[in-house]
Amino acid sequence: SNIDRRRITGPDRSTPPSFPSSQYSKRTREPAAIRPIFLHTGLVPAASGSAYLESPPLKLVVSVYGPRQQKPSTSSASGVLPSLSSSAYSEKGTLSVSLKFAPFATRVRKAPLKETEDREISLRVRAALAPAVLLERYPKSSIDVYIHVLESDQGQGDALVCAAITAASAALAHAGVEMRGLVVGCAAARVGGVTYLDPEGETGETVKGGVGVGCLPALGSLTGIWQWGELSVEEV
Repeated sequence: SNIDRRRITGPDRSTPPSFPSSQYSKRTREPAAIRPIFLHTGLVPAASGSAYLESPPLKLVVSVYGPRQQKPSTSSASGVLPSLSSSAYSEKGTLSVSLKFAPFATRVRKAPLKETEDREISLRVRAALAPAVLLERYPKSSIDVYIHVLESDQGQGDALVCAAITAASAALAHAGVEMRGLVVGCAAARVGGVTYLDPEGETGETVKGGVGVGCLPALGSLTGIWQWGELSVEEV
């Protein structure tokens, strides 16, 4: 036989790969419409509280551990926990938030422990959650929040922060942590004189700026706000 059995034969038919003309997706929603959200608690049995949130293409899992006794020289990847000696007494508890991307979460593989984006988002999520948590009810205790991003598309910065805030708040409530209310994250971008709610990176380089907030709907107050780009006071 003239057949080379050591060679891996390809398929009889093949289809050339298709590449998008732009790295940004095209928005199909109205400017004031938001994406559908699926939120479910109790996904991680070993945690004190947990929540899973899916808002295509975002998928993330949040686990909460605590309130539990603070450990000596406690530290976290987000850098929000101070070092305390075992004999120190704190009248208020501490809140730690750590966000990590799965290696397969984005189109370009994430290198573990080498992304500054993880720390930046962690600090932003903690800043929005801390005012809502009654830390004075948990002296010398720590509440640790771990956010694991399973899927995130390019240009999802604000959307990811808002989703993490919402899911983390639900996980804290599931853990029985006393709070002033549930914190909800929301963002908006300004493009060509039009305000788009829940931006997902589809606007690309034409976006002028944006604003993200963490809010307590039950109290009608804000727990955090951040702004980027060039926006006037009226636009903000």
